Order: sequence, then structure tokens, then C-alpha cells
Amino acid sequence: MEGIVNLPLFLVSCVALNVMPGPDTIYLVTRSIAQGRRAGLLSSWGLCTGALVHTFAAALGLSAVLSASAHAFSAVKYAGAGYLIYLGVKTFFDKSGPLSTENEPAAPASGCRIFFQGILVDLLNPKVALFFLAFLPQFIDHKAPNKFLTFLLLGVILVLFSLVWEGILVLGSSRLSGYFTRNENSGRRVNRVAGSIFLGLGVRMGLI
Repeated sequence: MEGIVNLPLFLVSCVALNVMPGPDTIYLVTRSIAQGRRAGLLSSWGLCTGALVHTFAAALGLSAVLSASAHAFSAVKYAGAGYLIYLGVKTFFDKSGPLSTENEPAAPASGCRIFFQGILVDLLNPKVALFFLAFLPQFIDHKAPNKFLTFLLLGVILVLFSLVWEGILVLGSSRLSGYFTRNENSGRRVNRVAGSIFLGLGVRMGLI
């Protein structure tokens, strides 16, 4: 493709980066087990939408602000950590059984809320922005006529790989959801585990 160098290596890197477990993977699997396939897919689409925003921001050079300003980086990092900790506390003390982000235990979780939570989890992680800024330029030809469009194209390819891999994770993880939905006590234990995981991710994001 015009403007892209080492495309085969980039494609291999996309596979490797996606199959390597990370905070997004843990978040997605936890959601899928606790709430099922629908919530898992919506979370995945939210995460990928956030990644596309990061790609666009990095292509414009906005992510460079995070790299240059320690205060901006810290503000975004702590906001993301605080949001995950909030989700963790809310989930840990939820007595409805399966993980729910709604106030009414019997009602299905709002699809829009799950989707936008996924976006926020990704957007409030400044390391994702810096990753795009550092990784994607490695595969852009310095002679490319339109580096902005080449940057966006690379980001879209990476996100498409993420959609496929995360879909596989959701389908596999969500198979366990039905068991926890039918067993109230087990579902509550999942809430505590899921809440602890979200808390751990938040603390980890805040400390690292």
C-alpha cells in the first residue's frame, strides 16, 4: 500500500499485539463472563471506537501534548484510574447477581451505557495514545504524500484486527455467562471478582 513500509511486519505485529493479554483484554473478558455476549460485544465496539479516536488524535499530533506535558498525562491517567475504581466499587457491591451497570437488577444493562463505558476506559488511558504515536509511525514511509491518511489507515487496520480477536474472546467468555445468570450466589461471587479486577486495573493504571 502506498505510504506504508514493512506491511507484512505490521500485520504480524497487529496479531501479536492483540493476542497479548492486557488491561483491555481483562476488562472485556470480565464483562463477557458477567453480562454475556451482548455486553461483551458492546464493550469491544466501545474500546475499538476509543482506539479510533486515539488514532485520529495521534495523526493530528494531539497525543504529543500528553507526551510533552507531565501534568496533562497525569490528569488523564488519574481520571481513567478513578473511573475504573468507580466501576470496581459499584460492581463489587452489586447484589443483583450478574454484573449490571443499571440501578434495577432485573433490567438488562443499557447498551449505550456499556458502549460508552468501553469508550471511556480506552480514552482515559493515555498510554494507548502514546502507543499509537510511537508505534504507527514506524510503518509510514517518510516520502508518503499524505502521512495523515497513511497514519489513519494503519490505525484502522490495527483496530480491525482488534475487533476480530475481541469477538473471539467475547464468544468464548460469554459461554460461561449463562451459568452465573442461573446461579445467584455464583453470580454475586462473579461480581466480587469482577469488581476486584476493575479495582486492580484502576490502581495499576494510577500507580504505573
